[in-house]
Amino acid sequence: MNNMWSRLKQAAPLWVTLAFVIGLALFTRFYQLGHTPQGITWDEAALGYVGKMVITTTYDEYGERFPTTFQSFGDYKSPLAFYLTGLSTTLFGINAWATRLPFALAGVGSVALIMWLVWRLWREPWIALLAGWLLTTLPWHFLHSRVGFEAGIVVFWLLLLLIGWVELHHVNPTTKRWQIIFSASLMVIGTVASLYTYHAAKLVVPLFVATAILHDILHHHQWIRQQRTALAAYVLGSGVLSLPLIFDMVMGPGM
Repeated sequence: MNNMWSRLKQAAPLWVTLAFVIGLALFTRFYQLGHTPQGITWDEAALGYVGKMVITTTYDEYGERFPTTFQSFGDYKSPLAFYLTGLSTTLFGINAWATRLPFALAGVGSVALIMWLVWRLWREPWIALLAGWLLTTLPWHFLHSRVGFEAGIVVFWLLLLLIGWVELHHVNPTTKRWQIIFSASLMVIGTVASLYTYHAAKLVVPLFVATAILHDILHHHQWIRQQRTALAAYVLGSGVLSLPLIFDMVMGPGM
């Protein structure tokens, strides 16, 4: 009992700091979210209004049913932010707060994910907390967590992909099957959601995955052999789920 109490006392500063970082992320992302910045951009207007239109009617303003690429005010946007924002504005009404809600949630989630990622890489909780603090106070991320820019959400998905990749590298002979499935699932979700969220991810994610696999083939070929089933499932799952996007990029407005 004394040993348990002693460990809790030693860990108390970590838990207090963790609560502070998460609390600060929540406060800076959600305080006056519907009023600051004042007004909304044309991208936010499109996300909130057209997103709700597709969720409630299945069609956008151009008559396209569940589009893979949205033609928005003369340009072309990836679809996932529209669907997420459409769910929010359908539930909470077409207003600035509801339009920005998915981006604020992704911002706070990214802070939690980067602490998880850094902790798994170095097993140093204070470094993980420092990473969370730095992302919380990073002006770029702060802005993109409070305004409807797809770049704010894609960071969350990219971190999810990285965490899945790192978790899969921690697999050992005693690892349970569900943990392997969980890691591969994080990779699939992070990859596919990134591709459907932001155009730049269509270049960044395939390059990252190809480079990471090549690196592991050269330096961790034994790990590649051990996890070939999980990696094959990841590539196959990501490829199948990305087929509508690939078709749209080749034959549709995504080109």
